[in-house]
Amino acid sequence: MQLYKLPEAFAMIMAQSGEDGSLTPEQIELLDGLTMDLDAKVAAICRKIRECERIAEAIKAEAAELAVKARRQEHTANGLRRYVLACLAQIGVKKAGDNVLSAQVGFTSAVEVDGSPACLPPEYQRYKVEADKQALAAAAKAGQELPAGVRVVQRPTLTIR
Repeated sequence: MQLYKLPEAFAMIMAQSGEDGSLTPEQIELLDGLTMDLDAKVAAICRKIRECERIAEAIKAEAAELAVKARRQEHTANGLRRYVLACLAQIGVKKAGDNVLSAQVGFTSAVEVDGSPACLPPEYQRYKVEADKQALAAAAKAGQELPAGVRVVQRPTLTIR
């Protein structure tokens, strides 16, 4: 029996119990069988969850290694870019290369702010407002009333051991 069908099977047996909640020996045997089936299904799914988590961790570790390699290559490329730019600037050449690849000196503009952005007029500042969820959780735990639109939500979690 599939795991998703087990709750209905348990409910059917319990619905057939006596008014005092008593079960016949046959019903008890069915419940025991369903319980064993439930345990086996859940254990198998837990093994699959563990396997997926191990694979995910291995992929994350590999991704981290690849990110380090990518940063090294980007660093090398940027260093070579600065090297070519400096050489072309010293010579006074704006373009060099062959028929396939070439480098051309160009200019971009960027805004740099000396000092703290807080010293700028408000029209040149950006503000990011976020809820302090840790402070809200602490207030709820202390029994304080939370602002409108804020609630503490209990979510079920599954721990595999």
